[in-house]
Amino acid sequence: MRNFIVIDGHSDYPVQVFRERESGSRFVIEKKHLPFCTQGGVAMEVATVGGDFSNGTWNGKDPGTVLKTIAYIHQEMAESADSLRLVLTKNDLEKVGESGTLSMLLNLEGAACITGNYPLGKYYELGVRAMSLTHNGKNIFAHGCARDSGRGLSDLGRCLIEEINGYDMILDLVHINEYGFFEALDLAQRPPVVSHSNVKTICNSFRNLTDDQLKALSRRGGVVGLNCLGFLIDGAFENQTIDRLLDHLDYIVDLIGIDHVGFGPDYIDYMIDFTRENLKKFPLYRGDLQFAIGASCISDMQKFVDRLLNRGYLEPEVEKIMSLNFLRVYQQNLPE
Repeated sequence: MRNFIVIDGHSDYPVQVFRERESGSRFVIEKKHLPFCTQGGVAMEVATVGGDFSNGTWNGKDPGTVLKTIAYIHQEMAESADSLRLVLTKNDLEKVGESGTLSMLLNLEGAACITGNYPLGKYYELGVRAMSLTHNGKNIFAHGCARDSGRGLSDLGRCLIEEINGYDMILDLVHINEYGFFEALDLAQRPPVVSHSNVKTICNSFRNLTDDQLKALSRRGGVVGLNCLGFLIDGAFENQTIDRLLDHLDYIVDLIGIDHVGFGPDYIDYMIDFTRENLKKFPLYRGDLQFAIGASCISDMQKFVDRLLNRGYLEPEVEKIMSLNFLRVYQQNLPE
């Protein structure tokens, strides 16, 4: 069986890069992440350089921290020029999957760092090409999925989506609440993504998508990336397995088709203690934290290929799921 290249629709590698480089380390991605990505066949990471959450000394809401994180990523790119590539344009996407390289597309997981002094254009100039409006909570732009307030986008949030449209950026509707999801979808001019969420009908988590959301996303040509965090897979700890996660995939394929699903595994095993503490802030979160049993880190991504083929998916269908669906939407969004 040949390996399939993998597009990882969501990771937090830059958070660790920031913390390690602040302590004097270099070549963080090359040493600590690239070997595991290579083992898993991962050719591209959509990587968070800022967002509406914090991790120790890293504060994703603070523009200064975000700008320093972006600078550190550029330094990593320069140090590891033979193995790391930054995705800025459609042409850069054509190089994804070249042997021995890992492509990275920079993302904001929440818009709190966007201010009058640090507008969206500033981050775009520095290489950011994807963003979501908020995280689990709320900000001045939108309400998150853990805040079922009956409100979605603010006027500033609507204006921000217009800016995203104008900058040829990827709109990520992950983490936003249901009201804001549909408002944002109506305003988006190109296919959006939901980078790391699962199916609410199977696992009734505040972070997962309803059938109506999935159907609306497919009508706009979008893609949802499956999340390997256990509490988004199944409510029972012992059922949070790779096969149960693929039940989510089967459900999505049956509901909206093979062209609208990929993987955003959200492997954060390198900062697991922080994540456990952070999730305790949200009353809708229950239980401990683990990743899909049987596929617990990014090096395991080829296991999904084996399972999908055993479930009867054809090789061209598996290729869509592992990479081509996300690549198609990225191509439809990024500038020439």
